[in-house]
Amino acid sequence: MYRGLSPHEFTPVPGVHNRVEATRKTARLTRAVMPLGEIMAECPSPIEMSNWIPMKTNAYEFAFEVDRQIEALSNEDYHRRVGRSKKLREELYPLSRLALHFKQPGLEVEVQGFVDCGRPDGYIRITGFLNREFEVQVTYAAYGCKDALRAQLLVSEGFTPGAGEIQRDKKRKRIIATMGSVTHDEHIVRIASGIFERFRDKCKKTYAPGTVLLIAFEEVKLYGCTNWHQLLLAVGEKGGVSGSSFAEVYLFNGATNELRRAA
Repeated sequence: MYRGLSPHEFTPVPGVHNRVEATRKTARLTRAVMPLGEIMAECPSPIEMSNWIPMKTNAYEFAFEVDRQIEALSNEDYHRRVGRSKKLREELYPLSRLALHFKQPGLEVEVQGFVDCGRPDGYIRITGFLNREFEVQVTYAAYGCKDALRAQLLVSEGFTPGAGEIQRDKKRKRIIATMGSVTHDEHIVRIASGIFERFRDKCKKTYAPGTVLLIAFEEVKLYGCTNWHQLLLAVGEKGGVSGSSFAEVYLFNGATNELRRAA
């Protein structure tokens, strides 16, 4: 997701390999990142939670409020993805787009996002010519320590390579990054691996009947029917996301605002 721009106003550029841009005004991170050592910081603090507006309303208002709170984040918090920022970008934002997916004339969609670390990440209730309600599990795929380092380097230096080796020099207390190249389908393979890993981990737990799984990620180069077809094929080659206890499985690319049902 590009902060400061409507998902509908952003047009990805084919052939671009870097997944980050330099300035806050022109672009944002296009992949999920967290600082090293804070990868497991899943929940916002009690103080952060107390400052949040209750996240239970109709699909349109829910999406508007999530976008507003993301826009209000500081530049550093936005990139660091810790606590409130992490919850907003990696759970509530994808949840809001899933709720909008179900909205259509004749259907009212109410969505609730939980800011604690309870069993469900969200809850959707649909009424109208179709009545349905279910819990939503949201998980984030394809990010790691190197992404966290790239985020820190972007904030401190204003630039970071989108590919290549990157590591922290503990003695000099700085991040060392080198330029690198990737194959044309690197993003397909990487995202597919992340999706299958998160799906496999989620399947190890027990959820309420009818629970829907939403696997989110961010990749600016993955857009359009061809890329999505290749991604679903790659996920299938690794074992697929069918045959689980989840009622439905959705994939969401936050960089391009695209949602696909995978199972």
